Amino acid sequence: MAAAAAVATKSKQKRPHVFETNHSTHKRQQTRLLRKLRAILYEYTTRVGQQAIILCVSTSQPNPVFMVFGAAPLENVVRKYKGMILEDLENALAEHAPACGDLASELPPRNI
Repeated sequence: MAAAAAVATKSKQKRPHVFETNHSTHKRQQTRLLRKLRAILYEYTTRVGQQAIILCVSTSQPNPVFMVFGAAPLENVVRKYKGMILEDLENALAEHAPACGDLASELPPRNI
């Protein structure tokens, strides 16, 4: 009963997370969250003793973003297969992307 009450009375988050369109705010949030992820990763590898990495990939053209953080041996292996990872990711994203005509029909009308 006490656990249910604790969950019910927990303070709600002020607003849900949304994609940040302002570039400077977006970059600041990205840097802050990556720093937190790295700290968690290093704490995990120290306490547990397993090799782990964080892989951040964006297939933006012409130069995709490919960042790897973590244990050096595992990081080197992942960097070695960077080309294959990016190619497979692009193919997977292309399969799930809506057709050009489908996207236009899902957008709400513009109110000017």
